[in-house]
Amino acid sequence: MFVNGHAWWSGTYSPLAEPIDFSIGKKITMMVYNPDASNIGKEISMELEWPVGAGEAQPYGAVVKMPLTTSGEWEMITFDFSTIGTIPNNAQFTQLVFRFNPDPSQEGTGETIYFDNITLTN
Repeated sequence: MFVNGHAWWSGTYSPLAEPIDFSIGKKITMMVYNPDASNIGKEISMELEWPVGAGEAQPYGAVVKMPLTTSGEWEMITFDFSTIGTIPNNAQFTQLVFRFNPDPSQEGTGETIYFDNITLTN
């Protein structure tokens, strides 16, 4: 859930107990439930941060944004990080970040979006 007036760059993050290992796959699927048709077309940003071996000066990794395409039912969204050629095949990321509607021209209006079943695939 996002709060009224949230900044466009706000979101939620999860430090991971086990790093995401790109030698296994470079696509991440996620089930998303959007209860509001006015959110169709708005994007979800999935960001992989803190690559193994990165220091304080280089905490960021990769970002893929995908639009919502439906409302009132679960949809599977695939974030394909294989399209980012600068990510090594053996990259490992230790933090996952989600942002909804990361548009600098808009503030949040209290939207609710549900995420479930986040899976690394190939």
